[in-house]
Amino acid sequence: MKWASLGQSYAARIGVCAAMVGLSGIGYAAGEENKVNAGRVHFAMGADVVSAYHLRGLIFEDDGMILQPWAVLNANLYSGDSESDIQAVNLKLMGWGSVHEKRTTAKNTPEKWYECDGFAALQFAMFEKWMFEGGVHTISWPNGTRDAATELYGVVAYNDSEFWKDLDIEISGFNGFQPWMMLSIEMDNTFMGMPGKRKSGFVDMGIKPKFKLVNSGRLPVTLNLPVTVGFGLRDYYGTNDSSFGFAKLGVHTEMPLTMVPGDYGKWQVKAGVDLILVGDSPRSYNDGHDSFKPVGVIGVSMAY
Repeated sequence: MKWASLGQSYAARIGVCAAMVGLSGIGYAAGEENKVNAGRVHFAMGADVVSAYHLRGLIFEDDGMILQPWAVLNANLYSGDSESDIQAVNLKLMGWGSVHEKRTTAKNTPEKWYECDGFAALQFAMFEKWMFEGGVHTISWPNGTRDAATELYGVVAYNDSEFWKDLDIEISGFNGFQPWMMLSIEMDNTFMGMPGKRKSGFVDMGIKPKFKLVNSGRLPVTLNLPVTVGFGLRDYYGTNDSSFGFAKLGVHTEMPLTMVPGDYGKWQVKAGVDLILVGDSPRSYNDGHDSFKPVGVIGVSMAY
């Protein structure tokens, strides 16, 4: 079994990381063959160029170039056999950033480095189909936009691919809906950075099905259709209004760079668009943006 830690929105973040189930990391269970790296330590890195900065319904920049690099280090601490309840335990360290050409709300240098996030977590692959992850997430703004904040988070994900196989549903590249849920609780300061605002939390949940568009051995193309919904807890946005944050449908195509030798890792490129429905509470901070926002994305990544 292989878990690709949620993103990208962690990537790969989800909500604060878009993507994260597995949160943009890579987990390996016992007995899995990895032709690129057969060891217990793996890493992945990449960068996306997006048309707008989005996080939890908040769209704070949509002008100029926005670059969002990320990197993940995964260390397999334990691998069980096929009879074990726990198939794998992984340590995951991740970094994510957002660099803006337009110096978004900068108060000091480096003016273009808008956000820098760090994650440290333990990830458990259990009962052949479940993944549990828990850790700490720090959010900082190097350009002085607001004070740094810390959250504790937990993720649960379910691998439903076998369910569809048992129903004899065979669609090229389809591996189930892969449902997941993430809970983030503020511990030190708040993400919104409001003086006197009580600490709160946020819930992300979604699915991430994928399909094979081009079933070619040399240049296969995969279609990913991730869906994410986010809700604030206990007056998260500080507006005493609706808790609904956003709903997002991603339409992404991915293609491996098969011309790169395997000794240099597994490389791939992606392109697509995120269609975002923004709730009333976050929209009040979005400088007049409408409730619907398409965000284009292109990116490249490598895993080893």
